[in-house]
Amino acid sequence: MNHILYFPTRYFPAISGAEFYLQSIAEIMNSKYNYTVDVYTSTAIDFKGLRHAEGKIINPGDKYYDRINNLKISRYPINYNLGIDEKLHSIKNLSSYRTLQLSDECL
Repeated sequence: MNHILYFPTRYFPAISGAEFYLQSIAEIMNSKYNYTVDVYTSTAIDFKGLRHAEGKIINPGDKYYDRINNLKISRYPINYNLGIDEKLHSIKNLSSYRTLQLSDECL
């Protein structure tokens, strides 16, 4: 079985070219080629939400929070007070990330 792990900074309902493209590829790989696709993303909807607490975010219970077109979406709130080292540590502790056995240089 083939497995793909995506780490976009934002995902639908965030609307931008990159988000739309990645969503299309993920859905095609899952539905047409039977790949297991995991999407780990932030709760940010707009660009401001990536950097500031005043930005738009999606909340648990919202329509597209954890499932979109048969794909499971794992969303994580942005902690605006964490440094890059702490954020990388969190990513490295995800079981899906560890399964990939990537070197530290990949991040």
